[in-house]
Amino acid sequence: MTKSHWHYTRTDFLDTVFTMLVSGPVQAISLFGPRRIGKTQFLQYDLAPRAEMYGHKVAYASFWQMPTSPLAILLYELDQAIRADPITTRLARGTLALSPKLRLRDPSRRGEIEIDLSDLKGKAPEDHLLLLDQYCEKLSNQKHPTILLFDEFQEILHAPEANAIMAALRTALDKRKTGLSVVFTGSSQSGLKRVFSQRDAPFFNFATEITLPPLPDAFVTQQLKAFHETYRGRVAAETAQAAFEDFDRNPLMFQIWLNALPLNGFDDAAARAQVTQQMAETGGYDRTWLGLSPIQRAMLRLLAEDVPQPTGQRGHDFLKTLTGTSFTTSQRQKAQKALAQRHLIDNWQGHWHLSDPLLKAWVLARPDRDFT
Repeated sequence: MTKSHWHYTRTDFLDTVFTMLVSGPVQAISLFGPRRIGKTQFLQYDLAPRAEMYGHKVAYASFWQMPTSPLAILLYELDQAIRADPITTRLARGTLALSPKLRLRDPSRRGEIEIDLSDLKGKAPEDHLLLLDQYCEKLSNQKHPTILLFDEFQEILHAPEANAIMAALRTALDKRKTGLSVVFTGSSQSGLKRVFSQRDAPFFNFATEITLPPLPDAFVTQQLKAFHETYRGRVAAETAQAAFEDFDRNPLMFQIWLNALPLNGFDDAAARAQVTQQMAETGGYDRTWLGLSPIQRAMLRLLAEDVPQPTGQRGHDFLKTLTGTSFTTSQRQKAQKALAQRHLIDNWQGHWHLSDPLLKAWVLARPDRDFT
């Protein structure tokens, strides 16, 4: 038995996205979803295997916490896609740490190219941008378009050479509208808007925006089946569904809770406590918390509670009840701005939310005394 029996395939959504990419009028999709709700799993375990099964080459590149230049990441992953290994093998192998010098296959002739990564720090040399175009040409296929999967693409904005790379990539894609299809994912809606909605951005109006749908109740049923196959134990469907709802239908939190049950004598409360503890440890939430001012902590709680008008009267009243302090509009606006600058909150459809659903659950679990 492998761990694959825990994976839930979003079949209907997969059918829609795959059809859009290979048969629809769009070349690119911008897929938004908060962190830790399954975007990467959808790309790696659903979309990539489906594309390969139908004869499409697939390239996957993650821009999350980039260890090096985004141009190096692009060149490396496009180079890997040209080689014989299927995407499933490459993903199972994981992203290897790039050595100081990158050895790539020359896409225009036989032989290899050596790139010194120190030459790419903060820069996008013209010859390397030309190489990016050549890789796209090599991968382009009119009959079976190559699928490019760019995960957490908004993170490229943190690189000083971002505009030059995006402009070169946009040009390469425009030249091959029917040979290359692209999925850009992002967990920051404001970041994705900067990439695709600003008029002076290279990718302005380039991608069709869609949102990763929440998991259906069938996810719980499938997870309970996987649980039984793994542990030979059973969990009441009602208990599991209640936990799923309490965790805001977050798949990762639900799976942590489900696998914590056998370790805690199938005690629901104890398993939930373990979820909170594990979230704090893996996410470094304690360190984050210590680095916040009292009003910033209170604003996090306010936004986690989805209180309307956070800088208006209702926000004022909520914080006064929570902390005993009357914060001015200016103080709340400054705290909100500081949280956004630390990427702890993001604006989705005109409303501020915590960027990380696990942090949201952790903040909601804090006792009220932590805010006074």
